[in-house]
Amino acid sequence: LRFLLRFADSLCELLKSTRRNPARRPRLRFEDTLTSTITVPKPWVFVTGHLGVFELQSLWAEKFRTRILVVVRTPKKWLTRKLVSFIRRRIGTEVLDKRNVVRGTIAAMSEGASVGIFADQNAGYHGDFVPFLGFMASTSRLPAMLALKFQKPIVMAFIRRDGPEHVTWIEKVIMPNPAADPEAEERRMLEEMNATFT
Repeated sequence: LRFLLRFADSLCELLKSTRRNPARRPRLRFEDTLTSTITVPKPWVFVTGHLGVFELQSLWAEKFRTRILVVVRTPKKWLTRKLVSFIRRRIGTEVLDKRNVVRGTIAAMSEGASVGIFADQNAGYHGDFVPFLGFMASTSRLPAMLALKFQKPIVMAFIRRDGPEHVTWIEKVIMPNPAADPEAEERRMLEEMNATFT
């Protein structure tokens, strides 16, 4: 029941975000003290988890004046797909289909667009097993791979509900070390990334 209530609340907030009148949309507050420490120009690799009304984090694009293409899995059910597509279109979320994720994200960053990745999912046989919430878990290599390829930071961004408004913030910035061994550096970045979820 608690899950259903949270889901209903999140859906209502997302539907509110599609209103044309900005005054009637959900209030979003940015708490950002870390991006000023990033000396590398955009594009960046934004990483988040399925916490809070995470779809609203696409508004980081407006704050940082950069395109952010979000990697998503297309919903299988027709009604869910139509509803999610409508919400994303109205709030300006640009998406990349997960089925062509490597080529799509490389092309996007090559063209100067940042990417957004949900990194709290099972990556299956394609991932690296690194600690996650106290367990060894298959973790997507994509954030670290992109950060190393383009020498850009992994920006760990999250969102939570705070009364009548939503607070979104950057928890950690993980910079790649170009002088380090690529395989060891990839694993280090993935471990730091997963540790941020705790």
